[in-house]
Amino acid sequence: MKLEKLLETGNLVNSLDDDKKSKIIDQVKQRFNYDTDSRKEKQDKIETIVKLALSVVSPKSYPWAGASNVNYPLISTASIDFGAKCSPEILRDDFICKAKIIGKDDGKAAVSINGEPILDPNSGQPVFTQVGVKQKRGDRVSTVINYQLTDQMENWVPDMDKLLVSLPVTGTMFKKTYEDSKGNPISELIYPDKLVLHDKTTNFEKAPKTHIQELYVNEIQERIRKDVFIDFVYDEEASDQMIGNDLSNAQDGNSSNDLNSGLHIFLEQCCWIDLDEDGFLEPYVATVHSATDTLVNLSARFKKEDVERADGKIVGIKAINPYTPYIFIPSLDGSFYGIGLGHLLLNLNKSINTSINQLTDAGTLQTTGGGFIAKSLKIRGGSFKMKPNEYKNVDSNGGVIRDSIVPLPTPQPSQTIFALLGFLSQSGDKLGSLRDVFTGENAANISATTTMAMTEQGVTQFKAIYKRVYRSLKSEFRVIYNINSSSLSNNKYAEILDEASGDVSVKLDFSKKGFDIVPVADGASVTNSQRVAKSGVLMQFLNDPYVDQILLRKKILSGFDIEDYQDLIVTPPPPEPNSDMVFAQAEMVKAKNKLKEVEIKGIETGFSIERGKYDIEKTLADIEKTKSEAIKNISDAMNKEKEVQISSLTKVAELMRTKIEDNVNKQNESNENNQNNQNNQESTEERKGRSKEPQVS
Repeated sequence: MKLEKLLETGNLVNSLDDDKKSKIIDQVKQRFNYDTDSRKEKQDKIETIVKLALSVVSPKSYPWAGASNVNYPLISTASIDFGAKCSPEILRDDFICKAKIIGKDDGKAAVSINGEPILDPNSGQPVFTQVGVKQKRGDRVSTVINYQLTDQMENWVPDMDKLLVSLPVTGTMFKKTYEDSKGNPISELIYPDKLVLHDKTTNFEKAPKTHIQELYVNEIQERIRKDVFIDFVYDEEASDQMIGNDLSNAQDGNSSNDLNSGLHIFLEQCCWIDLDEDGFLEPYVATVHSATDTLVNLSARFKKEDVERADGKIVGIKAINPYTPYIFIPSLDGSFYGIGLGHLLLNLNKSINTSINQLTDAGTLQTTGGGFIAKSLKIRGGSFKMKPNEYKNVDSNGGVIRDSIVPLPTPQPSQTIFALLGFLSQSGDKLGSLRDVFTGENAANISATTTMAMTEQGVTQFKAIYKRVYRSLKSEFRVIYNINSSSLSNNKYAEILDEASGDVSVKLDFSKKGFDIVPVADGASVTNSQRVAKSGVLMQFLNDPYVDQILLRKKILSGFDIEDYQDLIVTPPPPEPNSDMVFAQAEMVKAKNKLKEVEIKGIETGFSIERGKYDIEKTLADIEKTKSEAIKNISDAMNKEKEVQISSLTKVAELMRTKIEDNVNKQNESNENNQNNQNNQESTEERKGRSKEPQVS
């Protein structure tokens, strides 16, 4: 069967022959048994821890029947403490996830038809369009996902609350996120005994995983009628035997058949099978009914775009993984299943229980008493009921009665065991982060700065665990995001946002570029005191001209955990102008304009001077020309005229030269006087402008 045909078919069971079905069933069950054996030791330990956390006690007959059997709630108190600190940070009413913008969101520079940048006429700066588009898109997406988490998936918040309380006990929890027949995301909480994978696996995404599903008859029929399961024969009156460890039996110890009356067990396994017989395994989901060994579902766990090809061959397939692991502390031996406070406190809790029971039994022996009675004292053994002011008759052979009664020697409760109990309790509280500053005890005797320092020191190890939960939440939100990108209708999207269907687009908003979906909770701050301290630091930058004041106030108010703080922040109006400052600025403008007029007049005067110099040079050139002509005429006259005429012409030339030189000297004197008058006028105007200019400090 070709790969394209496999993707088009929903449930592939009916398209397989019996031999292929049998091989798949054997593969599923063999893998399940193999993985179950690899983690058996850890699952037995988890079951013991859960019983201890639930304060489940077994009947005790040593040192005598009815002896003390106290179970100190060390593990349960630590788990409750973790849930109380972590739950309010994650489950913040209707605001659980947000969009984290990746890259710049400053918009694009607007350009004209010719490709030239458009400038603002007032500021002269480039005009930008689509500013904040990524943020608006992220706000729309986070609004829809928050609605789905809190309203559409009604069990998500309660399941998350259960997870945060159970995770410190078991060390590992799972969330399964998938889409139903209508394309809506579904979330399911899975305890570690219900999801089986090999304990030594190093790649959770690719490892085979088996989900042990417990379904009632009506749930089975619902899946059959929706074509999720094939129609198969099974005993509706029977109840399947529970497989492996079952943590639900830990509290009351009921047998599996009694507890699971009417439930049928199915093994839903994420496996790899080569159905197209090309030598490359494809990811599928195979579901087998445990009691009848029937393959009821086989579906592809990938899409067409998840197939990677090279040279016409498949070189990789990205499998769809619906499971998200939550690990409290990674296992120290490198195995998959993590460890919790229950693992760390198990032996301490057992030792504390033993010490308490020993002290209680010792006190019981000392209080109740007992001993020996001599035969000479004729009194029956056992207990006597005495009334106030009453005496009993006894037969005695004489002597003191107390000499015939020997009490059984019983030691007092050991002070050493009592001191050991205190040491163990303190060690357990320290390991479980149960400190006075967190629980509110003795807070009145500690200063504020000391309390903050102790809080910061106390949450160091808790912060690392909190960040692991944060990362797992981010992965779960990504699965929901991918489901919406392929299954959310545009009409439903617009309905949630109260927008027109044509104004929003699922395809554009739920693309894989531009931003990431992350939890609202701050992975670096896990207590109110830490956030308040950060807000206190930010308050030092109020009215700083180099800091955005609107954004600064938003961060300060969010740190104090004030509801609807966005409504408190408004953009301040522009300041009203000062009348004195306006008058001073007007005078400054007038003075500058006057100076400009003076400069223009100076330029005009300078132009006149230059023009006068040009006229003088031209006149001198004309004189030289006239002189040359006169000399030429004289020369001609000397040749043609008489000496008298030559003498007369020479005198005329001399007179003309003298007159012209006088005119030139007068013109130079006139220009110098005009230049001096102009300089004096500019100095006077400049002094007047400076005297009128206001002094602004």
